[in-house]
Amino acid sequence: MTIYLIAGHAGTGKSSLGRDLAAHLRCPVLDKDTMFRALVDTCNEALGQPPHTREGRAYRGIVRPAEYRGLHDAIFDLAPHVRDVVAVAPWLDFVEDAQWRTHIDTRARAAGHDVVVVWVTCTDTVLRGRLTKRDDPADWSRLDTWIDVVDGRAVACPTHADIVVDTTTASPTSLVAEVVAARTARL
Repeated sequence: MTIYLIAGHAGTGKSSLGRDLAAHLRCPVLDKDTMFRALVDTCNEALGQPPHTREGRAYRGIVRPAEYRGLHDAIFDLAPHVRDVVAVAPWLDFVEDAQWRTHIDTRARAAGHDVVVVWVTCTDTVLRGRLTKRDDPADWSRLDTWIDVVDGRAVACPTHADIVVDTTTASPTSLVAEVVAARTARL
């Protein structure tokens, strides 16, 4: 029984991998953006921020902690009732935090699950193309400050990720097989 945390930068293919993996495993998928986007946008506006921002003190200090707390609670409320859970979110700061990893592993064990953190990446060229194509207002500031995005993606594999998958050219089937194989190797 496993909780798969699919992490990475916006546009790398986290949601697609999460859906494909959940379909393969026949388990639920919890996607942070699907679950909380409308609420986050409303909170940002109430705090005087642009609705689609995911930067700044108000978002990072007030909104984001509540957003992730809600996602973590949903994961661990669901986990005891299912064999596997797939959860999708950037987890950008979390995957470098040893305390977070210990906390997640401890909560998972209490629910009878292991955790596999999957870091999803792709080339900068592919990423820019995906962000441009999907034309999501949340991505507009990323495209406007592209050099900062590239600089921020310098970490190839965060410290507390168990596997890195590159969605640049790999097929969905091979990506799912890679994640499942990584889980099997951990047993």
